[in-house]
Amino acid sequence: MTDSARIIDDYNAKLAANRLLPCDEFVTRFKARMIQIAGEQFDDGSSIAEYADEVGPTYWDDKDQREDGPECCADTDVSYWGE
Repeated sequence: MTDSARIIDDYNAKLAANRLLPCDEFVTRFKARMIQIAGEQFDDGSSIAEYADEVGPTYWDDKDQREDGPECCADTDVSYWGE
């Protein structure tokens, strides 16, 4: 197997594993990543964990976003916060 084929196989396996994540595990990892990136609170003092608990399931509900994985979804969400 070539390196390219191995990379594609690994990527497809990751997508398949993400598809099978239960919502609660997805949200737990989504929240952990957000807190890792941004800390416990927004600038206004509100809880990032509460925000993640509310928003995380919406990413899980979309199969394409679920396939990207909770960490990627959290990274994307956080990237919009300063706009």
